[in-house]
Amino acid sequence: MGEITTLVIASTARSEPAEWRAKLLQQLESGLESGNSDVAELVGVSFVENLCGENAAVEALLPTMGNALRKELKSICGI
Repeated sequence: MGEITTLVIASTARSEPAEWRAKLLQQLESGLESGNSDVAELVGVSFVENLCGENAAVEALLPTMGNALRKELKSICGI
């Protein structure tokens, strides 16, 4: 999952089209909302935590993040 986060961050820096990122964020959002604590922990610790300090990437991703991802981002990264 850390490698996926790195790929997402790199793609925002290159201003690549956002369709695939939006689909990925939807899947991660679903994982957070699933009620499965293992999946939620994976998304939080392995995806969101790696976004901490990546302000430009976070700004690019925020418009396509759902409420659960935004809440997790705020909780983990203070954003």
